[in-house]
Amino acid sequence: RLLTTRGLLMADGGLTDAGRGAAARVQRDQALWDRFLSDHPSEAMLTRGWALHPIEHVLPADVVADLERRIADDSGGGPAAGEATPCR
Repeated sequence: RLLTTRGLLMADGGLTDAGRGAAARVQRDQALWDRFLSDHPSEAMLTRGWALHPIEHVLPADVVADLERRIADDSGGGPAAGEATPCR
C-alpha cells in the first residue's frame, strides 16, 4: 500500500515508471557496494552504515566512477552502466 501511495507500484502489483527507476537505482547501488567491498575488504569497517545511503553519499566520486567502469567492463554494460535488469 505504501509503495502504491508513493507512486512506485500500480494497484495490480506492477511497477510504475518511477518504481522501475527506483528499482534500477537500488540494483545499481547494490552492485557498486558489492564491487567496492570485494575490491577493498579492509575498508569495509570504515564505511559503517554503507547500505543506508547511496554510494555517492559515502565514497568520493572518482571511486564510484572507477567502480562503475569496472562493473561495466566485467558485465559488458550491466546495471552500473544504467541498464536495469528484471528483478527475480
